[in-house]
Amino acid sequence: MIQERVETYDIEQRNTAKINLMARWQEKWTNGTYGRWTWRLIPNIQRWIQRPYGEVDYFLTQALSGHGCFRKYLHDRQKTDSEACIYCRAIDDVEHTLFACPRWEEVRNNLAAETGSSFNDTNMMENLTTSEETWKIAYKATVNESCSSARYQTAESPTLA
Repeated sequence: MIQERVETYDIEQRNTAKINLMARWQEKWTNGTYGRWTWRLIPNIQRWIQRPYGEVDYFLTQALSGHGCFRKYLHDRQKTDSEACIYCRAIDDVEHTLFACPRWEEVRNNLAAETGSSFNDTNMMENLTTSEETWKIAYKATVNESCSSARYQTAESPTLA
């Protein structure tokens, strides 16, 4: 009986500490000044970390952080001569690549047809956390395809004037 109370107390105490920690983390995340692109995509930390599926890999990290093989990011670091998208000449940042570039419009339309919702910065998390099936569809159709292509087009494309 005493052991049960100790174990129960410890579990309750741990659960309370975890809830408090998540609340503090969420408050800092919501009110922070850094990582605003990532915050736009993942405004709810708990929902993101509690999903039981989906690995965060190289391509998803690029999409979530905006750091990677996007010509604007590379141009800002003097790794390419232009920040222009090779497909449409708009500024090629992560938002453009994932949500606006005409090159990926068919991919986004196919995703919308398969999931019943469009793919944009306000519902990306919804598409990735609703179910394992929507994770696979959204990841494969947008993040993996567009970010992996951005990697190769940056490395292999001629510089745009």
